[in-house]
Amino acid sequence: MGHALASGSELPAAFVTFLLGRPISIEAPNIFVQQLPGASPVERLSSSEEASPSVPDMCIVGTSGERSVCLVVECKVEAKLEADQLRKHLAGARKRGYQEVHVIAITPRDADRSIVSSLGEQFHYCSWPEVYLWMHENRSNNLVRTFTEYLAIVEAEAREKGSLEEMLTDFTGIPFEKIEQPYKYEVAKSALRWLRGHLATTLQNHGTFTGLAPQKKRPSITDDGDSVWDVIGTGPKERGFTEDPHFGVVVSRSETGLELTIPNNARAAWKHLKSKSLAEWETMFAAVDASVRSISKSTRSPVVPRVELHQRHFLARRKQIRDASMEFNIAVQVPEKTNPEVKHVAAWLPGLKDIVSSHGQANMQLTVKVAFPYGDGSIVHRAAFKDTAVIAIAALRPFFDFASGAQ
Repeated sequence: MGHALASGSELPAAFVTFLLGRPISIEAPNIFVQQLPGASPVERLSSSEEASPSVPDMCIVGTSGERSVCLVVECKVEAKLEADQLRKHLAGARKRGYQEVHVIAITPRDADRSIVSSLGEQFHYCSWPEVYLWMHENRSNNLVRTFTEYLAIVEAEAREKGSLEEMLTDFTGIPFEKIEQPYKYEVAKSALRWLRGHLATTLQNHGTFTGLAPQKKRPSITDDGDSVWDVIGTGPKERGFTEDPHFGVVVSRSETGLELTIPNNARAAWKHLKSKSLAEWETMFAAVDASVRSISKSTRSPVVPRVELHQRHFLARRKQIRDASMEFNIAVQVPEKTNPEVKHVAAWLPGLKDIVSSHGQANMQLTVKVAFPYGDGSIVHRAAFKDTAVIAIAALRPFFDFASGAQ
């Protein structure tokens, strides 16, 4: 973090103002990493202070008017924050003659805020997600952007091994674009975790879908090469998510999708799908298409309602092999020609219905997806996408009711 801040002439002073929550003019700021100004990284405090070392993660020093200023920054990710360590940082900076000293603690645990505030007015708290958002706003600097990506990687690795429950980042949109910022697995994984958690909490609180089971998800997120994905299950919690319809979040190289999948083993759902008439299929898809068009209009972003049907078999019960696939934009079978760029071809829907009727002859999976392609100006690249994602999942309600027999 220190090296990222030092790479921009205006960044240190701006970061100090952000940390203190008030404007402060610091002239000629200098940044020291893993040491107090004028000290070596291995220096220990004198016996008159404490016998143990007090080496902060970073110091920002300068002058404000005629006063010398020192901000001592202590960063924690997995380690516990200790009040005594912060007091030692304050004593160490004062020993070096700084007239105005502030000690900043940065951790992912909001409970640490009260610990810091109890120490006195020289002590300040800031969470990692707050730092991440500030860094994101200044990401035009290459090293700052690299630091935000590094923070996402640290978060993903720590949460994967179970040593961190809190978040280090915050959701700022899906950053990927084909040229400017290509797909990176660790960054995609961080965005996926945030989106999935936000969706599960929001949908559960709103009671949008009957039988939602937020605790049902993938046991681990793996790198598929071109995408990462996770699910929000439905149905009895003792069953695996592949036994019932489930919602999905997919972050890929070219788009982010919110979807509802009917897996092969969701027998009751397939029974309902087989019982539907062609007219009922048309009505259901028209409702989904109308909701998606509303999202596209309100966000001024391209949004694609897509159907994906796959026939598969598995090698050694693990490796998936696709034997056949059908995929189409829902707009192709909506007679009203809701998308002028998509030509209406009535044959797609009867074909889909015929294949669905043959479920049981082979392993099949049916998905309806609301896809947000990456591109300039798209809502998918902004923090507001977290709320749009909730609306996109809600747009799948007609399909959910259709497959559950509620419609």
